[in-house]
Amino acid sequence: MPEPTGHMLHFAYGEDLPHAEFERVCPGAQWFGPAGLEGYQLVFNAAGRANVKAVEGATVWGALWMVPASSLPMLDAAMAEGYERCTRRIVSPAGPRIEAMLYLSTASTEAAPAAGLLDVLLGAAKENRLPAAYVNELKALGMTVKSRKDSR
Repeated sequence: MPEPTGHMLHFAYGEDLPHAEFERVCPGAQWFGPAGLEGYQLVFNAAGRANVKAVEGATVWGALWMVPASSLPMLDAAMAEGYERCTRRIVSPAGPRIEAMLYLSTASTEAAPAAGLLDVLLGAAKENRLPAAYVNELKALGMTVKSRKDSR
């Protein structure tokens, strides 16, 4: 598949959700606002990094960015080993469903999030103005992870 030219839309939902991190990796990117990936749920791979899996009725919220196509090699390099760039239809800040690229883990094993990752995601959720219901889901996930650790 030939590499795109011009600009592309990117959906950030995990470690790339904080503005400072995304702008460090992809200078010149423009933040558009919150966006949703319907039919998917946030999960974590065996390394504890964010990923999504298909779950009917679920939505993963993240940030929509316009990125220069020339930045794709930098984005690819910044992603952890075992992630692939792909496209999915997302609900844009303006409402319509549009194609955006994102990175998905190729590993199917699920595990707990890496230490500190939920705190990063919660801070970035506020920064990106993600829906309060989704922020509450992240908080609940953090409580579930904490209770699992406490019961060991």
